[in-house]
Amino acid sequence: MKVQVLVATMNQTDYSLLEKMNIQSDAIIGNQCDRNEIVEFEYNNRTAKWLSFNERGVGLNRNNTLMRATEDIVLFADDDVVYMDGYEDTIIEYYKSHPDADVVIFNFKMKPGDNSFYERVTKEGRVNRLSATKYGTYCISARREKLRSANIFFHMDFGGGTKYSSGEDSVFLQDCCRKKLKVFATK
Repeated sequence: MKVQVLVATMNQTDYSLLEKMNIQSDAIIGNQCDRNEIVEFEYNNRTAKWLSFNERGVGLNRNNTLMRATEDIVLFADDDVVYMDGYEDTIIEYYKSHPDADVVIFNFKMKPGDNSFYERVTKEGRVNRLSATKYGTYCISARREKLRSANIFFHMDFGGGTKYSSGEDSVFLQDCCRKKLKVFATK
């Protein structure tokens, strides 16, 4: 079992983002910019795919990376996330110990602009359609094949660069719940 981080970003001019984010697994970077180019290379003995496309919209960006994902577990990311060492092992261990989990929301800490941190996951366990509205995309992981078999992708009318500038994460999780995927949250 392997994890592949799917990063949504814009206007990156080099590959330094991988180091800034502490990427320690395979990754696909969706870089919306002014050119069209796909580059695949080795990074710290892992595979990195860099997708540069001249288009806009976070849902479109996330779908581009999701459609090209190849590993068992995908972890959605924004370009301002910095991962802790060993995150891949933590994610794999959870999925191994919870074989019924299709989607898992991990409790990554956020810094909201001041010096305090807060945690999104306050209660561990099953996520339903009501509780699914409070999580950001950057903490969502999923079994890639479960998403594909349920035909779940990001709606392209929601999120940055679209008609409705937010909400792509809530709509995505609502679709997961509606299509009977088992969604869990963990601290």
